[in-house]
Amino acid sequence: SFRVFDKWGNHLYERMPLALTQGEPGWDGTSRGQPMQPGVYTWMMEVEFIDGFTLLYSGDVMLME
Repeated sequence: SFRVFDKWGNHLYERMPLALTQGEPGWDGTSRGQPMQPGVYTWMMEVEFIDGFTLLYSGDVMLME
């Protein structure tokens, strides 16, 4: 799964399941069809491997005009 949050922790985007090998698009910088303001947004990704082992990754991304 892949999720994006604003600086207040509001959930903006979610993609489940996200098949990375399929080349699926990710977050386009919008929420509910509206462009988000420039700023820093947090993302979290939960990855389940073939053997069933799961890892959680996170980071941030900056939207710019």
